[in-house]
Amino acid sequence: MSRSTVSAEWEIREGTAARSIFDADWDALARQNPHATAFQSAAWHLAWTGSVAAAEGKTPVVIRFLVDGKPAAAIALQYGDRDGVPVVSPLTSPWADYHDAVGMLAAEPVRHLVPQAVAAVARAHGGRVELTEVIRGGLLDQVLPAQLVRHRGTPVFGIDLTCAEHLRRVAETKEHVVKERRLARIGEVTCRHFTAADEIESRFDGLVGLHRRQWEGRSNAVAPFDNDVERGFRALIRHMAPAGQIVLTEFRVGGSLLASYFGLRWKHWYGAYRTAYDATFRRYSPGHLMLRAMIRDFADTGVTILDLTRGSYPYKEGYANRAGHNTTFEFHVQDIV
Repeated sequence: MSRSTVSAEWEIREGTAARSIFDADWDALARQNPHATAFQSAAWHLAWTGSVAAAEGKTPVVIRFLVDGKPAAAIALQYGDRDGVPVVSPLTSPWADYHDAVGMLAAEPVRHLVPQAVAAVARAHGGRVELTEVIRGGLLDQVLPAQLVRHRGTPVFGIDLTCAEHLRRVAETKEHVVKERRLARIGEVTCRHFTAADEIESRFDGLVGLHRRQWEGRSNAVAPFDNDVERGFRALIRHMAPAGQIVLTEFRVGGSLLASYFGLRWKHWYGAYRTAYDATFRRYSPGHLMLRAMIRDFADTGVTILDLTRGSYPYKEGYANRAGHNTTFEFHVQDIV
């Protein structure tokens, strides 16, 4: 009686050849990863590599694992200099809040090839690897060798929208109930969510204007909307909105824009990515009122997790009923072979 043998191998593609891998087949692999978010989607990678990578001095490099000649898993990386030192890091870093592989990376016979493949990329591009913001418990966290040093990464917070009791407590927060009533005396209070590409594109300038005014003259602004950042966001809209992966929320009173949120959607996951509010209405807490409306509305649209993403801020801790942290790996090629 004969026994079939499974053939497994890996290949490396760089630059434009790497970009060609981000297609429907890539998304099929992403859907096989239960930890995946919009940051693992083909559209996210296409937008970033086409508009941001060159400006930030990064070259895409994708490791693809094949089983019996068919794609089974992949790891998206990039290489470039950091302070004059060649470094391999996750593709789209530092823009993505979560990094992970796609496909069946943790299954045999693929997983035993991962150290060799990552080492090959590291050897070709400087030897130093910094895998930041890796999803804790995700595919990469499962398969990278145990001897590698794991560091505690950035804190992350989220809201489980299936927990009715938590949603009730948020909705009944007295301070915000009172502020919304006061705001309603000025004009009609509305919160709308746009998913069509043309609607998002036409309203995106509103978010950019709010963000620039909110952070004007402040040195602690994170990724302010300069030309490169704005170009990157518009590329995200072009690539991701047609796939239903962008949600732009506007919170208005009497027709005036008080707050806006640029969010990402992947299956039942929503990632709160970039927000801004009109600081002249600070006493009404428009950002909080918008987030309360999002929690209420999204629970009725099939979203089960409203992810507040990385970064420890008091408002996130106040709303979250899920908390954790990402994982960071830092090593040299000799540590993995």
